[in-house]
Amino acid sequence: MKNNPYQGLENYSYDFFTGKDKHSLDCWLECESADSEVGLGPSITLVYAELAGIDISELLSDHVRTEIEQQAQLTFESFEEDGYDYE
Repeated sequence: MKNNPYQGLENYSYDFFTGKDKHSLDCWLECESADSEVGLGPSITLVYAELAGIDISELLSDHVRTEIEQQAQLTFESFEEDGYDYE
């Protein structure tokens, strides 16, 4: 059986526009809980970003990677406020 590369990762859809056209990246993120004992907050790291089924994560600028991670974190935090545990 083939290993699932997405196992243990969270899925997030990142929407962006080029001109008037809307596109969506299918993003897979590694999420780590906060560790208050050492003063660390939760962290999210982009692992894969697929456009039309092709991983383009290595082509993304640091700015875009950071934006995806920040937006995903805000989205997941809002889920937690609504009682959904994303981890």
